[in-house]
Amino acid sequence: MGKVRVLVTRPEGQRDRLIEVLAQAEIDSQCLPMLALSALHEPADEQAIEQQLSRLAEQQLAIFISSNAVRFAAEKLNALSLAWPSQLPCMAIGATTAKAIEDQGWPQSRESEPMDLHRPATSEGLLAKAALQSIAGQKLMIFRGRGGRELLAEQLQARGAKVDYCELYQRHQPAYDASTVIDSCGLADGGQPVAAILFASGETFSNFCHHIQDGQLPKRIFDIAVVVPSPRIYDLAQAAGFNRIHLAANASAEGFLAALQAHIVV
Repeated sequence: MGKVRVLVTRPEGQRDRLIEVLAQAEIDSQCLPMLALSALHEPADEQAIEQQLSRLAEQQLAIFISSNAVRFAAEKLNALSLAWPSQLPCMAIGATTAKAIEDQGWPQSRESEPMDLHRPATSEGLLAKAALQSIAGQKLMIFRGRGGRELLAEQLQARGAKVDYCELYQRHQPAYDASTVIDSCGLADGGQPVAAILFASGETFSNFCHHIQDGQLPKRIFDIAVVVPSPRIYDLAQAAGFNRIHLAANASAEGFLAALQAHIVV
């Protein structure tokens, strides 16, 4: 029997560590990004970003939704010849995002923790941290892409915080023809289906489902195992009709590997 092969749907620039960790465990990766990212470049957007970054010193806390938010923020700060304020701590959703902040040399909240394979990387998990319980009157800035869930900002505002967004990039749904998706899943005639499809977010899963609906893919795609990092995405997969759904502790490379080793790799 050859190596186990899985389909990775993360966007380019966000999947390298996952592929590396899987390869070290002798798991091959087939890549088909279900999300594309690009910086916001419209004049109004760039002006808004510059205004937000120029006010960083006024903030008490910065929250990063993803490692992409860290990357785009660092690129914009560099382009504007601005430095991250040494007194402004950062908090992150997930260990991968926290590592990206660490790599930039930006200060992190004292409550930042090492990677925990059993801790979900979600807005709900971040909101449970002690540092975000008594924040009335504090100024917080959330770094993210355009759009997305509003839960974090809504809950922080309900606790009395003054919350601003710094939206740095936008998401696009890549367009593939049905044959590309079928080949990537190993469902072409005579092909060996991938052992699992990995989805790191609800958006990547939803974009994949659009291809199922629009491309009239074979029904046996629902028999391929899927691995998801949260109960919310688990419910989405169940509602979509997938028959074998496995829950990873979080969306880190190590979280996906642990789930694969527990349920897929034998």
